Amino acid sequence: MISFNNSENFLESKKCIKCNNSPTIERRHSGQFLCLDCFKLSVEKIISKTIAKYNMLNPKDNIIVALSGSKNSIILLYNLKKIQEKVYRTKPIIALSIDEGNNIKLTRELCEKLSIEQVIINSNEIVEDEPFLLQLLKIACIDLGGNILALGYNLSNLANIYLNQVKKGADFD
Repeated sequence: MISFNNSENFLESKKCIKCNNSPTIERRHSGQFLCLDCFKLSVEKIISKTIAKYNMLNPKDNIIVALSGSKNSIILLYNLKKIQEKVYRTKPIIALSIDEGNNIKLTRELCEKLSIEQVIINSNEIVEDEPFLLQLLKIACIDLGGNILALGYNLSNLANIYLNQVKKGADFD
């Protein structure tokens, strides 16, 4: 759990464990206090180590990132772009977004800033009877030639998708 502490008295007595600057974030599970820059670097390091540990990428990969505009997908895209440039030198990353109106302006601006090609699918092209993730996978692999589809989903998102499919009568056996 991460907490953002705004209490001046509380923060005055603490220091960032990495650089001794004033912290803005406390990691409750570890008791660590970090400034925003050190927190950002620690997240990048965790993502890089995980990708390396599990051999998740190689130089021949064509990565497609499902970019919804959520904090998870934005952080994933940003970090994969940095990792791709520094370590793996894969083909350029492509962001895949669904135009539902809410976050499309944000995702466009982000992709322009990061110099990432963005493919935008109209929400009318999504078929109700077919699982959403399967449709994303087909677009990423067949239409865009990707071999990696990166999703910024957490367990809560996946549970919602699963329950929606169960409600629609999907058979998971």
